Amino acid sequence: MMRTWMHSSATGALIAGLLLSPALAQTSPPEWEQPEVIRQGAEPMHATFDGFETRAAALSGDVARSRYHLSLDGAWQFHFSPNPESRPVDFYRPDFDTSAWGTIKVPGIWQAEGHGRPFSSAAAIPSRATSRRSTTA
Repeated sequence: MMRTWMHSSATGALIAGLLLSPALAQTSPPEWEQPEVIRQGAEPMHATFDGFETRAAALSGDVARSRYHLSLDGAWQFHFSPNPESRPVDFYRPDFDTSAWGTIKVPGIWQAEGHGRPFSSAAAIPSRATSRRSTTA
């Protein structure tokens, strides 16, 4: 009798585990639906790749002395256009008058300097309560 009860209990636990495992798996959404997972498999961030004339110059690490280096840091003239239609026509021509344009610091964030509205990709992610799950096979 005890053996039958233990056998039945073990079988019941096994069946319950098999039936509950799909339900438990659904409580954790796939990795690509989790907003907190943002860099899975991505390369580490980096700022530059520098070129040098010789191996010795590369080993010195003095990028500023390389003839292949051109720093774009500094103050740049800047004009914000909220859409392509409102951009200044022919702004790329050397004789275009940019005297009314403002300046921004490069590197920098032009929204932080008063041009346009700040943008965050995280703001576009709906909350879990309202998001629709994708269908999984």
